[in-house]
Amino acid sequence: MTVPIGLLIAAAGWLLVAEAATPGVRYGGLILVSAGSFCALAVFWTLCGSLLSQAAGPAGMALINCVGIAGGSAITPFVVGVLKDWSGSFAPGVLFVAAQLVLASFVWRFGDSGDGRKIRIFPGGATPMVVSTHEYCPPASERRRSTMR
Repeated sequence: MTVPIGLLIAAAGWLLVAEAATPGVRYGGLILVSAGSFCALAVFWTLCGSLLSQAAGPAGMALINCVGIAGGSAITPFVVGVLKDWSGSFAPGVLFVAAQLVLASFVWRFGDSGDGRKIRIFPGGATPMVVSTHEYCPPASERRRSTMR
């Protein structure tokens, strides 16, 4: 539950940045963006180790990183620039970023098939795969002990 809350805090910060009239309130919005983003990221990156096997973990993290770089470094600046050219202000672009955070929060929170299984999109095939989240995953300390023998 920490990831969606952090994303929503960051989105609220972007709303303050886009719509506040005074610089102090905008600065407060940037503080909320930083706090919410780092809270969400701290929990997000720890989940890779618990959801993926030891062999698949690095590849999964690399895939997530590549998709994030493509969206964050290529697509979003382009859209923000187009929205600024269209409107003459950065506010629509900042609101676009806030909307992405809200969407990611809802996908993270409600991305469940309804029967206790999480949907993982394209994990290696051409179709979405549904896997059980009720399988036993030993704690990291037990996994380390079993690999040291």
